[in-house]
Amino acid sequence: MRAQHRIRLEVLGPFRATDRAGGAVTPLGRHAQALLAVLALAGVESVSRDRITALLWERRGEAQARHSLRQCLLGMRKALDDHDAEILVANPGAVRLASGTAEIDARTFEELVTRGGSASLRAAAELYRGDLLEGLFLQSEGFEEWLTAQRSLWRGRMRDVLQRLAELEIDSGNSEGAVEASRRLVALDSLHEPGHRVLMRAYALADRRADALRQFAFAPKRSGANSIRSRTRIR
Repeated sequence: MRAQHRIRLEVLGPFRATDRAGGAVTPLGRHAQALLAVLALAGVESVSRDRITALLWERRGEAQARHSLRQCLLGMRKALDDHDAEILVANPGAVRLASGTAEIDARTFEELVTRGGSASLRAAAELYRGDLLEGLFLQSEGFEEWLTAQRSLWRGRMRDVLQRLAELEIDSGNSEGAVEASRRLVALDSLHEPGHRVLMRAYALADRRADALRQFAFAPKRSGANSIRSRTRIR
């Protein structure tokens, strides 16, 4: 963790918040977890209080929702030991995370993907522990819609990372790495035809012809020139 970071937030999987020393912070309620995740994914951008209350407290009246937000922020400051307001920056209209105070797995993931290369993509894949905010549920239709869209977005990003990583491992002759990445890709999205193709290529590289043929039998197949049958050869 970089020296200036006060906390680490993990949202790619079950929510986790740790302090500078790596210890868990005081347990946070579901709304606090959701709010920290919304702010974390917004980066240095502010999120309006209206947007936050619509997402997290849509069933309450405006005054009650704003009161709930204020109480939530107070609880978060206590849990994060942020009495000096260095982490959470709140003004009458919006809330944000102060730049440089939080290390966020989603932001690190994006930086690694931009960097490219097998090592960076492998490190990015290790950060993805499951669906965004896995296990978190709020009785808010607005939040559930936001969460569904975000989960789809991040699953797509992870799928692209694993596809690129598997292909790079194949190109470099690393059969073990290729099999690991492509198997994880198929597990993430069993209907993703390119994932099955790259897994068969990885098995072939590892001289595991029986596994390649077995994967061929399980893979989704389409008719026409784009079918998995016409695009994949198992020698």
